Amino acid sequence: TQSTPSGGIHLIFKHHDNFKQTSNEKFKIDTRGGNTNGYVVMAGSIVNGKKYNIINDTDIKEIPQDLLDFLKILLIKMLIIKLNLLIMYLMKMLKQLLLLYHLNI
Repeated sequence: TQSTPSGGIHLIFKHHDNFKQTSNEKFKIDTRGGNTNGYVVMAGSIVNGKKYNIINDTDIKEIPQDLLDFLKILLIKMLIIKLNLLIMYLMKMLKQLLLLYHLNI
């Protein structure tokens, strides 16, 4: 576990094959995983003059199943929200197309 200069923390776990890179503003959670070419700034790094520090120096462990389940549910909820936004956008575009079609008849 490490602290970030902005007051956040990084929980570091062993690689999990089914884990993807995600971001959630509501819960202030970012995840890195899979083959996404993502990266994590590690302890000892200095960014804008501020240092990342180790706060729990231990062996890297597997991600706990309850945390993994929570993150999967969070990802599904995020996807549903994005899908709903896409549907609303498509409906708006369809209404505009129908209006244009109606005006050209």
